[in-house]
Amino acid sequence: TVFHAWMDEFMHAEQSKTMSNNHCHYGGTMRFQQQQRPRRKIRMALLSIFTGCLFTCDLAGSFQTKNYHTFIRSISDRQALFLPQLQNSKTTNGEQREAQQSRGENYASTLKFERPLLQEGYPPAVMDYEADTLSMKPILLYLPGFDGTWLAPFLQFPELSTEFDVRCLSIDMSDRSTFEDLRNTVIEYLLKELTMNTDNEEENATTDEETQNRPKAEPKSKTIQPQQQQQKQDSKIMTTSSSSSPNMSPFVNLWNKNKPGNNKRKSIALRNKVVLSNRPVYIMGESFGGILASEVVLSLLEENPNGVSKNLKGLTLVNAATCFDRSKLALEGPGIAKVPMLLYPLALTRLLPLFTDEYSLPQLLLILQSKALPSVIDSEAREAYMGRIAFSLPQKLKFMPQKTLAWRLTEWLEVGCSLVDSTKLDRFQKFPNLPVLIVAGEKDKTLPSIAEAERLCSILPNSIIHVVEGAGHASTCGSRVDLTALMRNCFPELLQPKNSGRPSLDWMMRLRGVNANNDSTTKNEGENTSDRRRTAMKPAAANGENVYFGLEPRYNGKEEGLSPLLYWSQKLYKRWKPNNK
Repeated sequence: TVFHAWMDEFMHAEQSKTMSNNHCHYGGTMRFQQQQRPRRKIRMALLSIFTGCLFTCDLAGSFQTKNYHTFIRSISDRQALFLPQLQNSKTTNGEQREAQQSRGENYASTLKFERPLLQEGYPPAVMDYEADTLSMKPILLYLPGFDGTWLAPFLQFPELSTEFDVRCLSIDMSDRSTFEDLRNTVIEYLLKELTMNTDNEEENATTDEETQNRPKAEPKSKTIQPQQQQQKQDSKIMTTSSSSSPNMSPFVNLWNKNKPGNNKRKSIALRNKVVLSNRPVYIMGESFGGILASEVVLSLLEENPNGVSKNLKGLTLVNAATCFDRSKLALEGPGIAKVPMLLYPLALTRLLPLFTDEYSLPQLLLILQSKALPSVIDSEAREAYMGRIAFSLPQKLKFMPQKTLAWRLTEWLEVGCSLVDSTKLDRFQKFPNLPVLIVAGEKDKTLPSIAEAERLCSILPNSIIHVVEGAGHASTCGSRVDLTALMRNCFPELLQPKNSGRPSLDWMMRLRGVNANNDSTTKNEGENTSDRRRTAMKPAAANGENVYFGLEPRYNGKEEGLSPLLYWSQKLYKRWKPNNK
């Protein structure tokens, strides 16, 4: 519209100039043109400034959403506005904006991969990181439910850290990525983490390409012609201008496909050139994460980029939402996503009974009263870690907007459930050596988890089922299960002696008396601790009934809990300083 107005003013000015030249003998017309010309120039100047502002805003928007190709297409679409037959057509830029409006007004993709134990200052994990022994452990990547947080299994992380380097995908409440975006992001992250010497590989790959494309050097004795010398100087100038410098504008090389800062294109281009390490990888998905984990694992096994399939050692599915189309959430969720905005917070409370169970609140009260603790929280460091997470819950638990709920119910759960159907799951039978652990909550009201676990076990060739007694959907990985013990049973390679012959620092702290456990016997630091790797829940917790199942008396035998003032003490909290080499 602005371009049309500008062109109208321009054409009107040209017609007026022609009229004044052809009819200059009319004094009245001449005086009228002289009076109107300054005003027309002001209007054209204002329209030009406004057009430039719109162009700059569109360019900034393309930088924010990283849709450079959309920005380039929008330029060509604006050029098409001058053609009469395309004036009423819908431009690609307009379609892109409508797509973003359907996702939400504040659409932003915020996917992060976090290391919760290190970020929360859990001393054994930080000491493992500083001693460079954490990189010797297998990677356990946790993919969350459609809430996008890793809070559901946070009690299991300290015990899991005795075997794994725990990583988690964290998704912000404002994120409305597509299912395909989530899958590709997880795959790219795994390939990046498994790449050996990524920086060196990129430099070597770039050097190799430059070496192949570089012309052969001529003998030194040969004189350089002036024309050749001028060409070399021009090439030097072009190279200097294309390289990054502190004073260079960020718009340089915007449309250059091979620009140095395009890490995404470079990482994809180097897929066939990098060498992956032999570090084992285990993937764990809960609820919606079970759909995503199945899709990621199957993609890696079938496509096998750079031989990554040899790194995959196991898959864990917890209340997998592959049965979403047969769940109560599929019946009640869409209706809540369509209620009036003012009634949405009240309507959202209707979903709470689907995620809880009868034992969650009573067990929480026992923990707060210091009468019992989960069996996996058996040391001061772990209790302090649990307390720090509890204090940070108001920051980590965020309200899910109505548009986000509607998006994730349709674009994540419905689309994911339709993609990962029985036909696709049947393709797992081509990989019978991949062990799969299926965990289901007995009291899950959100999904028919037990029936789905039996169905998955009949499809997946090398799978076992464990039903968590009395657990609901959100508390399946809570205090009523020892997830690490289940994984040791399903993945027997975890029980093999470590190559380093060095016990985990978590056990070393206990042996030094920092976190003494009444159930354990005293051993030397250098002694093998493989017998401590339990393959079942502790007897005291397993023998508990009803609300006491999964709980045991406090590790120190005291009736008072750990003081919150000690949660951040030097003994129980160690700040993680990432190594950004």
